Amino acid sequence: MYFENRDELRSLLDTHDAGQVAEAMIEHEQPAIRIRPTPLDSQEPRLGASRFLGEPDMPASLEWPVDAEGVPLNFLVQIDLAELAGTLDESPLPPDGHLLFFTRYDEPPWGFDPKDSPGFRVKYVPAGSVLSRRALPKGAAFEEHEDQDDFRRLMRCQRVLTYPDPYNFEAMQAIDEDALDDLSEAWHEGQGDEDPRHHMLGHAMVIQGPMEIEAQLVTNGIYLGSEPSEAEKARAEQLAPGAEDWIPLLQLDTDEFFMWGDMGAIFFWIRKQDLAAKDFSKTWMILQCG
Repeated sequence: MYFENRDELRSLLDTHDAGQVAEAMIEHEQPAIRIRPTPLDSQEPRLGASRFLGEPDMPASLEWPVDAEGVPLNFLVQIDLAELAGTLDESPLPPDGHLLFFTRYDEPPWGFDPKDSPGFRVKYVPAGSVLSRRALPKGAAFEEHEDQDDFRRLMRCQRVLTYPDPYNFEAMQAIDEDALDDLSEAWHEGQGDEDPRHHMLGHAMVIQGPMEIEAQLVTNGIYLGSEPSEAEKARAEQLAPGAEDWIPLLQLDTDEFFMWGDMGAIFFWIRKQDLAAKDFSKTWMILQCG
């Protein structure tokens, strides 16, 4: 859930008999950039403008990303970082340049297998690069969208406050179980195509549980789709502290054009040190759904 100020959080928690944990949650407050899709109104978007779908604006030298079988990935979103400058007072994002996000839309990887990495990509285009509108290669179009241009949307960005998910916040365990269930339902109300939760940074709007540890372990070669061996458990314990390095770069919710699993969302995660170094090659994507 997004909040414009702390009083909105306090009011929601009071309504659900959880007001006593408000200050504890505020200690974990993280500002985020909410992304609201807006129609093009039949106008051609300027070259490099932040938008969803269509044909991306890329340097001619940048190769289109492909999956493990050599099939081109689907283009999802491009972000003009200069458009975001000033949205957050102290943003860890680069102040300029572009980010391009790709994955396989028909069968997106879940992100629990180290072998999933060819199934998604984030490309960083430095400021000053010469951009051109790139035609979609064969296999990169969304199959159910006959005319890709009809589904392009611009973006309106807004600073919001985000907080830890109630079910995964330790202090919340002290409140009544029924009240927690009601609060959690209200927290996620509207998530999906009616009011999509697209945002950058902040706290992820988790659906199944925390993802930081998953990103840390799977990017270090540990398969999480089955019970780990004793050796893997020991290695996972050693790796666990590194989970604190991971932050959500971009979350794309189910909406009228995207459907991720069963009304789910995809989450692109990046380590703080990689973001500071503008190294987006190690970004990891996780899909969660109900």
